[in-house]
Amino acid sequence: YFLFCFISFIGSVIVFYSLRASLVSKTMTVLNAVTKTATVLKLAYGVAMNRLHGYTVTAFTDLRNLYTLMKGHPALLKLLRVGPYVYAGGVQLLRGRIDLAGKAMQNAWSIMASNPIGLLVAAVAGAVAISYKLTQQVRDYYNVQKVNEEITKKAAQTYELQNSQIKSLTEQIHNNSLSLTARRNAIEKLKTIIPEYYAVISEEGKITAKKPGVSYILVKSAYQKQEIVTVTVKNAPEIFTLNVAERKLNPGEHFQIELNLPADTASNRITYSSSDVSVASVSKEGIVTAGKEGKAVITVETFNGKKAEMQIIVKTEIPVSEVKVLAKKLTLGKGESCMLGASVLPKNATDKTLVYAASNDKVSISPDGKIKAKKTGTCRITVRAANGESAKVTVSVKKPPKKITLNASKKTLKRGRYFTVKVRFSNNTASHKITFSSNKKSVASVNSKGRIKARKKGKAVITAKTFNGKKAKIKITVK
Repeated sequence: YFLFCFISFIGSVIVFYSLRASLVSKTMTVLNAVTKTATVLKLAYGVAMNRLHGYTVTAFTDLRNLYTLMKGHPALLKLLRVGPYVYAGGVQLLRGRIDLAGKAMQNAWSIMASNPIGLLVAAVAGAVAISYKLTQQVRDYYNVQKVNEEITKKAAQTYELQNSQIKSLTEQIHNNSLSLTARRNAIEKLKTIIPEYYAVISEEGKITAKKPGVSYILVKSAYQKQEIVTVTVKNAPEIFTLNVAERKLNPGEHFQIELNLPADTASNRITYSSSDVSVASVSKEGIVTAGKEGKAVITVETFNGKKAEMQIIVKTEIPVSEVKVLAKKLTLGKGESCMLGASVLPKNATDKTLVYAASNDKVSISPDGKIKAKKTGTCRITVRAANGESAKVTVSVKKPPKKITLNASKKTLKRGRYFTVKVRFSNNTASHKITFSSNKKSVASVNSKGRIKARKKGKAVITAKTFNGKKAKIKITVK
């Protein structure tokens, strides 16, 4: 029995090892096949991608190795070569590289041109691979979107919670009915939420700004009185301007300087200085007081040494009290020009500048007060002085005259006598400017208003002329 058992055991061992050797052999065969398949696919894809990107030498090396592995299987070799081209073309198409996608499909066709069925099989296989890759990309995109949504939701919840805590703690800090300990605890809790916002205060009460933000300082007196001071810290200004660069003042007049600081900057300490306090002095609040006549420069400086300057000119100003015009109403012919003739009172006013403005386009007016009639109708001219005093002139524009007549065609005068010529226009025509002239001034002279003076015996002709050259005459006989 013992011998039988021993022989059976030895036989079982021999059978077991025989079966194991066969199993290992088959397993190794399968592993070798899988490895060879993976190598072939890698080489085929490498050939396709290197050809697409112009790496000819690397592509040739991969192709040579592929031929070696697939020797004796030409049909399968073509299918393996064309498949990666189709897959690579689809991938490049998904990436927006139309040029590389077209090149890949061209290479696939050149390989399988003689075997359309093989090309179709490869195209289907490539399409399946591309669909799988696209599905992966879509799934990855939605996973990322889901993660982003979760992050945004948590961030919003955290912000809302912190905002509520900040509001509650701020109310506690400013609540004078709470104990000093409770308010201090609220300050400490607030620092844990917004630790980057703070300022430092010394034993003497001197505050030093450290970082931009908001800080709360509790001040307590010896009599247990307490108050919370809110300190807002901003960036230091690198540059700033003033509300004016130059200002004219009368002696004794005042002016407030204002700083224009860039956004998110501040300077609690501002210093002011004057180059000549006898001309213009300045208070620590920036109020300038004019002294004697002259010029002075006011310098404004921030805590970090940045400066800006303003010039103060002190001079006794004589203001304009009235704007005068030669006439409140004017009538012009279309196309005619004339000077408005405006001036200021008193004549020794410091600033005599006048500005002219027309209410419409019926007339135009130059900076020196010259009017030109452009369209028939009515226009109002406003003349304004620098201090706001003004005068108005109404201008009526009519058609230019085609002819004119006088109030007489001939006149006999005794020596030393006068006669005034009056010009008559047809309906809706006008000429503001009338020029009078005499052909014999020694017999009869005429002024710009048309007033004739008989001087000595004889005869003379007085001519009246409009702006557009229309004329009329009167014969004067002096006895």
